[in-house]
Amino acid sequence: MKKIITVLICIFTMSSLCFASKRELKVYIMGQQFEDISGIFLQQETGRVMVPVRRIAEKFGATVEYLPPTEERGAGFVINKNDISIRMFEDSSRAYLMKNSNMKSIDMGAKVVNINSINFVPVRFISENLNFKVEWKNFDGYDLVEITENKNI
Repeated sequence: MKKIITVLICIFTMSSLCFASKRELKVYIMGQQFEDISGIFLQQETGRVMVPVRRIAEKFGATVEYLPPTEERGAGFVINKNDISIRMFEDSSRAYLMKNSNMKSIDMGAKVVNINSINFVPVRFISENLNFKVEWKNFDGYDLVEITENKNI
């Protein structure tokens, strides 16, 4: 009986993953659809929604500074907004967050991905650390990531 239940759970999970990969993904920021010719995608390995860093940061009123590679690390960038600074590097899932003069190292759950010289980052990580609220909503035929002001700050 346990084997049958396990098999049924596996079949259901696999079919859900296949079905989810065919769904359209939309990102809305402050009520307006975020579209980018570079693309927005769901990273299958991590389940993270990835967006182009410069475009999303600028939508939030932040700036992005490029960091050239060194012998110790690859290229990276710093996102700055008010008293918040987020430093990330290509092919790394580690981010360095400076907020209110406190620095901490955080695992984003997905690596920064460089595709055709454009860096993609997890949208939830960037949004929440720049003090925005993120909600995932499922609708018929598509999934929606809705980003709004975090009024609790």
